Amino acid sequence: MDSIDDAVRELTKDIGKVLRTRGFKGSGGKWRYTSPDGLVLVHRWTAQVPDDRGTVKRIGLTGEVVPAEWWRYTAWKDARDRHPVTPIERTAGPRIIDHVYDDSRPACVWSIRLHPHYWGRPDTLDDDVAAIGEEMPGAVDALARAMIELLTGDRYAEAIIADGRMDVREWFAVAVLLAGNGSTRGLDHALRELTVLLSDPSDQWLLDEITAYTDDRLAGRA
Repeated sequence: MDSIDDAVRELTKDIGKVLRTRGFKGSGGKWRYTSPDGLVLVHRWTAQVPDDRGTVKRIGLTGEVVPAEWWRYTAWKDARDRHPVTPIERTAGPRIIDHVYDDSRPACVWSIRLHPHYWGRPDTLDDDVAAIGEEMPGAVDALARAMIELLTGDRYAEAIIADGRMDVREWFAVAVLLAGNGSTRGLDHALRELTVLLSDPSDQWLLDEITAYTDDRLAGRA
């Protein structure tokens, strides 16, 4: 391996190979998985940071999970406000339960040591790249699997509720995510919780919004 840049390029290709086995498409550090249930984005990042071994080049992965039901809600808002509908690829997900796949994410940060006298051409480059190559496939696959799982059925809403830290933001997301199932006890419960939590007159606009959206979704207008 001739340089840090070469190492990053090779590792990026290897990450892509693993993600493609899970149905992701993309290259150059950006990949996406699409299905009728939604979208998963995975991005590779790099940073040069000091640590107890000197200076290291960090390579890691971050991502975004956008359930299709969540995108329907954002598209409904765009249409209501007479804005162009934002494509799902540029839509932020609920970002409530990232910790569900955070158990996998720390394993998807790797370090390459930089030789202090030969900037960008470390003596340890090949050793570090080889070590990363051994552990990387399993870590990347676990992260991809955990993120895709959140798109399955009502898994995202269930994970929010199972976490137990329920407030307006959480119940709002649950209501949005369950609205596509029709009138269910789960949706009714989420709306009741929001009615209590948003009882202050200053919060009426938000209660009106989720009520209008779920009414439209149940009626097939969203």
